[in-house]
Amino acid sequence: MLRENDDKVPGGMKTDVEPALAEVRKTLEGTDVDAIRSGAKKLAQTSQKMSAAIYAKERRTP
Repeated sequence: MLRENDDKVPGGMKTDVEPALAEVRKTLEGTDVDAIRSGAKKLAQTSQKMSAAIYAKERRTP
């Protein structure tokens, strides 16, 4: 989603999403289920904010 909408995502959002994504990728290499859940939850929250920002921008653009 980030790659496809790179031009629509505000710069500040990218700096939030990329570390959350990297954290999930790293935890998936291990077996700590709680860490995976925590990382996935954080990523989901961050991506929801990003989606809302994309949607808001699309609504403003004719």
